[in-house]
Amino acid sequence: FATHYVIGADLWRGGSTRASIEAYKKIYSGYPVSSEYPSLSMANMVDTLGQEFLWLPFVSAGRGRSEGIELFIQSRIKNRFHAQGTIAYSRARFAGLDKILRSSNFDYPIVLNTAGGYRISRKMEVAFRYEYSTGRPYTPFLRGASLAQNRPIYDLSEVNALRGPYYSRFDFQVDREFPIGNKSIFIYAGMQNALNRENFLAYAWEPRRLRHPNAHSPMPVVELHQMPYFPSLGARYVF
Repeated sequence: FATHYVIGADLWRGGSTRASIEAYKKIYSGYPVSSEYPSLSMANMVDTLGQEFLWLPFVSAGRGRSEGIELFIQSRIKNRFHAQGTIAYSRARFAGLDKILRSSNFDYPIVLNTAGGYRISRKMEVAFRYEYSTGRPYTPFLRGASLAQNRPIYDLSEVNALRGPYYSRFDFQVDREFPIGNKSIFIYAGMQNALNRENFLAYAWEPRRLRHPNAHSPMPVVELHQMPYFPSLGARYVF
């Protein structure tokens, strides 16, 4: 069961700029949790990243809560520049049978999103997007048992107790229109993750490699990252 409370208000509406704010609170009961592992719930199960999924018995006996506040701003300067952005603070925590609230897989306390565009000329425009968030929560491996069995065993006393580095990504794209009669061809070029930041995804068990910067003893663990910089080039025909 879930109960949601939402409240919002306009802070400013004038000229080409408007701002609003919204807050929410969500309370969950009867949430699916593991009947065998008291700290584990459906909200904090480890992403197996393509590995064989673990099937565990669950019962509807957990609880959770999520609350947050978000500020939204939108602005336009004549017909040349437009932009909008949001910044939010929130927490999302759930408890298993042990009744202890822990960070869920969706617990990103700070999230910032901005997007906009600038019209260079009547036929050319550049667009951008930037995203930032607090680092991804994750569950560490149980060192002794994992090494003894040479397989990843998660420390369920530390479910989502650790957090990776912050996420940051900047994308941009330039569009150029070429009219053909009453139709148009748009040529575009851009870059995703233009800053080439190695955004943290997860730690994976890989026996052939021994690398873990925070380890006190060698462990075959590798840090996985999300997509690096990725150029794009293409065309679209509008008719």
